[in-house]
Amino acid sequence: MIPIGRVRNECKEPSLKHREGDLEMSGAGVTSRDMVSELEVDPRFQDALDGVEGFSHIVVVYWTGLRKLERLKVHPAGQQDIPLKGIFSTRSPARPNPLAITTVELLEREGNVLRVRGLDAIDGSMLVDLKPFLPIYDIPPWSAIPQWMEEIMSRFSD
Repeated sequence: MIPIGRVRNECKEPSLKHREGDLEMSGAGVTSRDMVSELEVDPRFQDALDGVEGFSHIVVVYWTGLRKLERLKVHPAGQQDIPLKGIFSTRSPARPNPLAITTVELLEREGNVLRVRGLDAIDGSMLVDLKPFLPIYDIPPWSAIPQWMEEIMSRFSD
């Protein structure tokens, strides 16, 4: 795997941190889906961006830089009142391979730099891939999430 670029933004530390093999919400880090980031794509991949500006949203795949989590279960989003869940049932950045994906609003493209809103990555995170958001593929005709995830999402909605 080779990096295709880096994330640039004002967020210098992750919101979730390791705490005794579990996760803890630090209160710092990414706290708003309104934060604007720049995706600085390596100039050798600039031509691969041609056409992306026609999309309102893109999917960003990035390496979180968070060390691997040694446990297979965590309290989702560091919420101790939510029972332990398997790491693959969470969106936690602490994973065996700390890859993350986020769908973001594409604000503009200038050469090899994309300005986006809503990326939950810290400054300097390595970009792995970019894909256009396609509703026909990225929004299933129906979906369901468990009640505990609905509870977590309601706690962090802006």
